[in-house]
Amino acid sequence: MIERGNYFAVLAYIEYCKNAMQCSPKTAKRKWGHLRHLLEWADDTDFANILARMDSFPSYLLSSRNDGKKKRLSTATMKRSCGEARRFFYWARTQHPLKYRKIIPTWIETIRPARANSIDSEIQQREYYSLEEVRMLCSFNPISLTDKRDRAATALTFLSGIRVGALVSLPIKCVDIENLEVHQLPAEGVQTKNTKAAITFLLPIDDLLMVVREWHEVVIGELGPSGLWYPNLSTDGMEWSTRDNIGDVDSRRQSFARGLKRFCSRIGISYKSPHKLRNGHAIYGIKHVKTIKEFKAFSQNMMHESMEITDRLYGQLAHDDVRKAIMELTNNNEGISTEDQKLYSEFVAFRNWMEKSNSSNKPNDTLQ
Repeated sequence: MIERGNYFAVLAYIEYCKNAMQCSPKTAKRKWGHLRHLLEWADDTDFANILARMDSFPSYLLSSRNDGKKKRLSTATMKRSCGEARRFFYWARTQHPLKYRKIIPTWIETIRPARANSIDSEIQQREYYSLEEVRMLCSFNPISLTDKRDRAATALTFLSGIRVGALVSLPIKCVDIENLEVHQLPAEGVQTKNTKAAITFLLPIDDLLMVVREWHEVVIGELGPSGLWYPNLSTDGMEWSTRDNIGDVDSRRQSFARGLKRFCSRIGISYKSPHKLRNGHAIYGIKHVKTIKEFKAFSQNMMHESMEITDRLYGQLAHDDVRKAIMELTNNNEGISTEDQKLYSEFVAFRNWMEKSNSSNKPNDTLQ
């Protein structure tokens, strides 16, 4: 049974995050999901006396789930849950120093997954839609409006790398097909991550651009520039919805996921979430950049704060790419082009810069 005081303490922390730290509702919801594990682990033990528990929170996470699924939590989820627990206890000490005087920083810092259960302890299977798969998903003649809409959304997401929440809240006027631009502007109602504004660009892949153009002409002719590029449709998918209040962003996200799942089943490939289209965009771009300038431009187009984020999230080579690179290694530099040597020098310089930046700007879990 969850201890009442713990429950209200967590609610107070989340309100602090929303009001003082200006977290978005989605971020607050994720925080609540992580802290539910903490509440269930503590059970009826007051957080102020939590050091009396013999079992650790990271160990509890190995067999904890609150969504009904049988498999264990991913290593990434366990890491985030531990991080959120640390931030909560640091906040609690700051807000109520007398009550939580036993919760010392050295104990808080032990709330981390064991190395045996860390992300590095498992081979990470990178999931994404390749260009070939996206072409297969888009290479059919759609009959219903739903199929036309979801096919175009599949192409646009891969070409732009736009996040799904932004896609399904994107006004038609924010898509400039002629200049291959997507205006991701929160001021126009686009729900971007951390409400960041940017003008991003589409990859110049002609057959996918044709799919996007076809839908754009249809939807702007029917709904005008102020309508949604991914609009609500009738239940049978054959007509435009005449009710503006049908469907919110979450329901449209689910509609896109169902459409993508339907397409995958149709062509016989394994279904991956719509976000894996953004992953595919990232992998395609990283494989094709040739200079640091191009990498910087691509990172900015992904709406990342720095190249380091892009490299950390997407820079790890796939298994087959590693195999190919290793098999092509030689014992000398004969046959290496001047362009390749220049690219390698730029890469080394970039790596050295990142290491220097990371060493002088280490992350801090404590509240600022």
